[in-house]
Amino acid sequence: MQHEPSRSNAEDCQVMFSSKIQAGKKLLMSFVIKAALILVSVVVLGAMTVKAASHAYDSWSCHQQWKDSGMEYKYTVGGGCLLRQDQFWKPARNYRGG
Repeated sequence: MQHEPSRSNAEDCQVMFSSKIQAGKKLLMSFVIKAALILVSVVVLGAMTVKAASHAYDSWSCHQQWKDSGMEYKYTVGGGCLLRQDQFWKPARNYRGG
């Protein structure tokens, strides 16, 4: 029966230190990934909030501009402020009057 030579104390420390470095790297990568996901989420939510606020303001502005005109108007996200002229919805910015 052969005995495997036992590792020296220095080798044991090196193995233990190496495994701690690997664990530290994994922990750091986990932190970096989580931080990146949080940052992306905050940026996306911020952009969505700004876009929603912009649409709300544009809708309100359309209403304020045309409410007393007697014309039929509406606001859509894709078309903006629209006026009904000759059975068609046309952009209010193109309205010339009359």
